[in-house]
This record gives sequence, C-alpha cells and structure tokens, in this order.
Amino acid sequence: MNKNIRLSNEVVTINGHPVKKIYGGFGDNQPCILAKQVAELHGQALKEINRLVKVAKLARIGEIQEQQTLEILKAFI
Repeated sequence: MNKNIRLSNEVVTINGHPVKKIYGGFGDNQPCILAKQVAELHGQALKEINRLVKVAKLARIGEIQEQQTLEILKAFI
C-alpha cells in the first residue's frame, strides 16, 4: 500500500468548515483527513485527538480492554 499523502486543490465543506482534500493515507487516491483537521472541526486540542487515536489503536490491537476504552472516551465527551 502506498502511504504517500497528497494535498489536492479541492476544498470540501464539513459541518460548515472548508477543508482541503487530502488523498493517500489509506491507499492510492483514497481520501483521508489529518488529526489537525479533525481537531479544528471539533474544536479540540490536537493532542486530545492524537490521544483518542492512540486509545482506539490500542483497543483495536487488544492492548487495552473495552471497558478502559469506554471510560477514556466518556471522559473526553
């Protein structure tokens, strides 16, 4: 799988916010979104989004239990 990220000139609107379209994170010509963009869209600090991504990744590979994941996510909301 190609992991090269390509920034396009296209702009899409997500929840009323203009976001530059990015391709390549999940395969050639597949759209993706940066954690920074997610943070801006949700009005959160980038470090919080990165922490949640890490929690989700650890949960997916089984390093933390489902209950721990839920507690962390509830604290975020």
